[in-house]
Amino acid sequence: MSEIDEKEIKRRFEAISKFEISPEVTARDLEQARKNLVEKVSTKRPAEMKIWKIIMKSKIIKFAAAVVIIIATVLSLTVWDTSAYALEQTIQAYKGLRYVHIKDFKEVESEPREFWVELDEKEQVKRIRVYLPAWAERAGPMVGVWSEGKLQIRSKKYIVADTEHRDSLGPEILKIIKEFDPRSVVKELRQLEAEGKVQITTSEPLSKSDPIVIKAEFHLQNDKAGQVVVFVDQSTKLVTRIILPINDSGDGYQHSLEFSDYNVALDERVFMLDATPEITKTFMKSINANLALLDINKSTVADVINVLGEPWAYRFRGENYFKKDNVPEAYTMSYPGGFIVNIYKDQVMQWGCQQTPRNEISGYVITDSIRIGTALDDVFKKLGSPAKVIEGFGADDNKIMYEDNTSYAEMNINERKGFCFSRYDDNGNEIKVYFDDNVLYKDLGKTKGLCLYGIISNGKRIRFSFMDNRVIALYEYRTEPIGIIE
Repeated sequence: MSEIDEKEIKRRFEAISKFEISPEVTARDLEQARKNLVEKVSTKRPAEMKIWKIIMKSKIIKFAAAVVIIIATVLSLTVWDTSAYALEQTIQAYKGLRYVHIKDFKEVESEPREFWVELDEKEQVKRIRVYLPAWAERAGPMVGVWSEGKLQIRSKKYIVADTEHRDSLGPEILKIIKEFDPRSVVKELRQLEAEGKVQITTSEPLSKSDPIVIKAEFHLQNDKAGQVVVFVDQSTKLVTRIILPINDSGDGYQHSLEFSDYNVALDERVFMLDATPEITKTFMKSINANLALLDINKSTVADVINVLGEPWAYRFRGENYFKKDNVPEAYTMSYPGGFIVNIYKDQVMQWGCQQTPRNEISGYVITDSIRIGTALDDVFKKLGSPAKVIEGFGADDNKIMYEDNTSYAEMNINERKGFCFSRYDDNGNEIKVYFDDNVLYKDLGKTKGLCLYGIISNGKRIRFSFMDNRVIALYEYRTEPIGIIE
């Protein structure tokens, strides 16, 4: 600051001390003084003094002008970034992007399409997990994982959809991600604005908690107007939401996109449909210790998830449910190694494990020694001989095997003593077969070594399935009532 400026400022401060503060000073006077001061003027000294004299003529605004001068002087000593928001700020903010979660909401649907995207070091798409609700996928709700140019998908009724559909769905998902990429949207808007093809207005609220709103007006075919609305977080300068024009979606409905979890690293499980062998071995190695922390008669879904973690799938009657907030009241939580937990009205009904013969993964053990692969004779050495043996029970009989001839299906769940075995026909219809406790059903369907057996032993209600007279499945059921549940 020059010596002349310092003297002038000092003179003005001295003049301020002589002003009388009048109650007539209003916000209108302050605003008028501010406008007068910020007008562009000549840097020549005479013009500068002329403007100063004009301002000082009004006794009402003398104090207001003085206050503005003080503020302006103080601010001149500090570096302030007063530049307005520009699209370039958002473009720069996206540099180094690695993760983002995208939701696509359709105006007539409650459930969105969802995309979890991971980018590589060059900010190119590396992996995608996608969830498609029923409205977005002809095969019904579906999850998929795209990685290294390949797509794995799991629909509601099938583990993997047909190859042709899967091969066509992969490029379609990549196309959607490209269209929904907020970086591309912002860059395109900047380019169109530079070419004069779109008119952009920007609203920047005073409250930093409110988003910047960018409205881009353009013309569609048939001389109709269209609008894209982009919401930008004031702190991060990242896009949080985009409202697309109706015709842009191609389905006649308006879509809005939401963006979240920027650069929040995703767990490897997000990009897997099934557990790896290493994950399975780790899970099964600790399963007994973890189950010791749960009480099968008192545990809820939350308790199970707290100890075992989120299941890899939710299933019921052969169908996959991909979100726990839309499952039926009875369903199965599936974990690695064929371990499952059956739930009814938020309470545990049973848990256990089933594995393919000769591909057993050790871990789950019942009564200290019985596990997958244990021979049928060794089971009875541990538990004692069955009270009764029924051989050759046919799969087509499907009759109730209860000794007291009471219909298992009509009994209250707390009164049932036996257990139910479900199977499904070629159309996916469930067929239930009911069995008594402590009865060995041997060579089912006249298939040698295919057996079922259930018993209450040492306070535990357990059931076994055998193939080739070796355990392939073992389950523990709750033994205490869960209330009046039909």
